[in-house]
Parts: sequence; C-alpha cells; structure tokens
Amino acid sequence: MDVDADADADDLWKRCDGARASARGERHRERRHLGHRAVRLAQVARRPLQRVELNQGTLQPVNFFASADGSQIYIASANSASILVYDFTTGALTGIELVGNATPLSADISPDAGTIVIAGSDGLLHQVSTALGGNDVVQLTFPDLPNYLNPFCTFTPTQGPCTLNTVLVKP
Repeated sequence: MDVDADADADDLWKRCDGARASARGERHRERRHLGHRAVRLAQVARRPLQRVELNQGTLQPVNFFASADGSQIYIASANSASILVYDFTTGALTGIELVGNATPLSADISPDAGTIVIAGSDGLLHQVSTALGGNDVVQLTFPDLPNYLNPFCTFTPTQGPCTLNTVLVKP
C-alpha cells in the first residue's frame, strides 16, 4: 500500500511539473506576443501627428465618430446644419444635411456605424444613415408631456416646452 501511494504521489508530481512547464511556456509565448505588439505600438507612436484642416472655421463639436472601416470621420457640430464627413483616403470633406436646417444638440452612432442619431435644434430626433453618402432618413417629434405625473419632461409655463438634448444609441 505504501508503494502504491508513493507511485501515485510520484505520478501526481510529474503531472504537476508538466503543467508548470506548460504554463511557463504559455507565459513565455504571451510575453513574446506582447513584446511584438509593444514594438508595433511604439512604431505607430513614432509617426508624427498630422493636422487635418477642414476649412470650416471654428467648430463647436458635439460629438465625432469613425466609420466602420476607419476611412472616414463624422463630425456633429453645434454650428453646422450638416454632419461633416472627412475622408482620410481622398482628403475630401462632404456633409450630410439635416432636414429643416437643424443643428445638432447631441449625437450618437450605432455600433455598426451605419446610423447616427441626432437631437436637433428643431426639437426633432434625426436618424441619419451613413450608407452611400449619407441621408437624414427619419425625423421624429418629441412631444411635450402635459402630465405632471411624468417627471421626465413636463410642459409648464414656467419651464417652457420640453427640449430633446440628449441621445444614446443602445445596441
């Protein structure tokens, strides 16, 4: 019985040693992989930053978003009635006009970067598609709620009408 217990203990010890050696090898591979990643990041960090001139004067950005492939940036600016679109590959600046000449108060983008939602200065919620040059597809009203039991946005003469000024896109 003592012989079997010793054999089992030796077998267990060998398995533990093997697991430790395997873990050491895995940690070494992780460190080596992280080392290569750190070198790549350092190379990217050495590139000089470039200023991109949009020739739009002083912008009051509400928010900005990258396209799904990273080739464009969408800029919602409080002093522009369109979403500015800068294309990094061509250097061109275009815009997606908001219906009714509204300016953004708040903006968010869907996780797939296909839709930008804008709370506009016209009191409407604008759903802007980024596909094929972009388009202000849907404009939804945000009604005043004259119900004092609803604390979200109640219309009273002293507070004035409700203003939609915050949007959030939930995946």
